[in-house]
Amino acid sequence: MKKNLVLIETLHTGSGLEIIKAAKNKGIKIHFITAEYSWFENNCPAELAEEINIILVDWEKTSVREEYLKLIHGKEKFALFTQRDAFVEAVAEVAEEFKLNFTSSKAMKIARNKEKMREYFSHTLIPSPKYCYVNSKEDLLQSLTSLVFPLIAKPTKGSGSKDVIIIHNETDLSMLDKFFNKETAANLLLEEFKLGRVVSVESFTNNGKHHILGVTNRLMGSHPYFVELGYAFPCHYENTLQTKLEEYTKYILDKTEYKFGFSHIEYILGQDEVYLVEINARLGGAQLGKLMSHSLNLNIYELLIENLFEFKEFELDFNNIQATAGYIVYSQKPGVIDSIKGIDLASKFPNVLEVILGLKIGDYAKETNDMMGHVVQVIATGNTTENALISAHSAATYIIITVK
Repeated sequence: MKKNLVLIETLHTGSGLEIIKAAKNKGIKIHFITAEYSWFENNCPAELAEEINIILVDWEKTSVREEYLKLIHGKEKFALFTQRDAFVEAVAEVAEEFKLNFTSSKAMKIARNKEKMREYFSHTLIPSPKYCYVNSKEDLLQSLTSLVFPLIAKPTKGSGSKDVIIIHNETDLSMLDKFFNKETAANLLLEEFKLGRVVSVESFTNNGKHHILGVTNRLMGSHPYFVELGYAFPCHYENTLQTKLEEYTKYILDKTEYKFGFSHIEYILGQDEVYLVEINARLGGAQLGKLMSHSLNLNIYELLIENLFEFKEFELDFNNIQATAGYIVYSQKPGVIDSIKGIDLASKFPNVLEVILGLKIGDYAKETNDMMGHVVQVIATGNTTENALISAHSAATYIIITVK
């Protein structure tokens, strides 16, 4: 029976194109439903785009369910998928209605709302930073009676470190004014600041069986924002912390009734404890999928595509894993990109696997207060994650971006 993948929007980090390539390699017909054709047209190779059924929509006038119903028929098999945070809950609901393989709507709703997630796990064995939900300036002042500086402020439904800020004192509270100048509620989460390394556990679940793929570390930029500069996979930590990371992740997946899909669960590693920070019911962002594919010697995008249509057992050979890392290059100031130099040199650097452009000449590079405005990513390998990250960073130093 012919297979069809209905893909709702895509991520601008490039993982959406990797999913499209994986589906094409498997001989699957792709129906791409989007309201952002201009981005797709500029970033998808022409030879790939011409084989895709591109459906332009206005999401204010239609829904995921309506568009899916227009496509399906009994003569062929259909799967439904998205990586875009704004659509994952809608896709989960449609997938449940039509008994398709996708993350459960329960898991998705908990993961997508940081306040709901904290409340859901507040009386379990998993520790997390103290927090307060803030909806107004009055709530903000009240929260200071239970939290002490420094503290972290973040939107309850944000992702990609967007609008995540560290507040060191009362003067810094003015950075939150933009959240209270709207007619809608602020929907902010204030949480205790925990000192420690930021890591994430990557997993894939099929038919209710959880596979821990590995742990990713982070190299972060300076405060007040939380901009990712680099990341490496797979990392190993002290036995107690490593065990907690894996046990906590499996507990979270079981408790949220996770039956299918990737998860990317973020923690802070304290001195001898692991603190839950965020649950992402999807593959991690940036080029983490490529890192994992190189490291595990397994195309994880093809793994996803195969299991969207039919659950398949698989085993990982953890004796044949190589370390990989990515380093992210941003523009030093906002503006229209005038030139990007050093790509060829960076590509030839020892152990570099790939140099990936996120923006091109003529695109606008935004101010660097989250990772959404990255310009280039360098992917490298090494005998350890530390060496892989050093190679990626060293190669990235050749890249010079000018804006006007």
